[in-house]
Amino acid sequence: MAQLTPVVTRFNKNFLHMEVVYFEPGANQSMALRQMGVPVHEIEWSRRRFSLSALPTLLRLIRQFEPDVIHAWGATAQIALHFLKRFLKPMPPVVWTMPNTPAIMPKAGFLDSKKLDFLKKALVTQPHVVYPTSAIAAQYRRLGFGEKNFSTIAVGVDVERYKVDEKLRAKLRIDLKLDSKAFVIGMHAPFMPDNDYASFIKATAELIKYNPNVYVIVAGRGVQRGNSGLMGLLGGGTLASRTTLLGEWSDLSMFYNACDVACSSSLHDGNAMSLAVAMLCGVPCVGTGKGAQGEVLGVHGIAVEPGSPNGLIRGVTRVMEMPADRRAFVVKNARQHVLENYSIQGTVEKYMSLYMALSQVYEASVAKQAKAIRKTA
Repeated sequence: MAQLTPVVTRFNKNFLHMEVVYFEPGANQSMALRQMGVPVHEIEWSRRRFSLSALPTLLRLIRQFEPDVIHAWGATAQIALHFLKRFLKPMPPVVWTMPNTPAIMPKAGFLDSKKLDFLKKALVTQPHVVYPTSAIAAQYRRLGFGEKNFSTIAVGVDVERYKVDEKLRAKLRIDLKLDSKAFVIGMHAPFMPDNDYASFIKATAELIKYNPNVYVIVAGRGVQRGNSGLMGLLGGGTLASRTTLLGEWSDLSMFYNACDVACSSSLHDGNAMSLAVAMLCGVPCVGTGKGAQGEVLGVHGIAVEPGSPNGLIRGVTRVMEMPADRRAFVVKNARQHVLENYSIQGTVEKYMSLYMALSQVYEASVAKQAKAIRKTA
């Protein structure tokens, strides 16, 4: 999971030794972790790559490492541990970090549905379940996950990296040849059905029609001129001429600083942390109030209903009509909201506390069992 990398690389290596297993060899996250000095093992056990030796290899790695805690990020890792539980005696404490909501949506595919069924069965091993948000926790509990033995720990963003930067704002706007009076609507999200680009583009087309100063910048995987599906949505008129497609753009600080409003038309909550970054950069946010995204927005952004171009239009219009003092008040409080609730350092501290608590209970249990064995002997 992409969320794993920023968390793992911030742990104090003097107090915590961690090794990571990826089920998808060659992933960018593996290379990033290795560059940061984190040992990474790769096993072929994903939809694209599969090996019958995957589980025995994982079992061997666990036995060699002898962990005090095993942390399973995502359904595949959680299911793998369920299969191995009978071979790990004693079984160290297990932490599950659950994925965002797409895998448990009503329209989930056959494999995702089966994964969920396996996870429900695997709950008998009593893992400590971590949910990214309380909204996601509620959704899982409605699907049969327990009311006990869980925590809510946000994914977190680097609050020191993202901030208001007028120089970055000016640079990108100059590079993109934007008019000095331009009101820029931005969205950073991969071009995929769950991100509902159709609604976003319908909304921006309507806004551009009546506002000559409105421009749009969008970025993300597949957001480029060669994408026929995206170009079909844009058409060839005024909307296309005032929309800039940046493709896979990694500098989120520059991107959001250049915007006057940040949007997310996502049908799930996978872009929640992207909005958190926008808030840190001092940009008002309009997004669908789905799950984690709604929690990030809270009272500090404008939440609209999913799949509604009109909702996005109303939200952006509210930002456009916002007096300067009101805008300053909103962005200041939004930034403070992210600093207090979505700091990556806060995430690391919460995970560290959880690991320590679980390992202490585990050590006490092992010592008790050893004492009982000595007595019987």
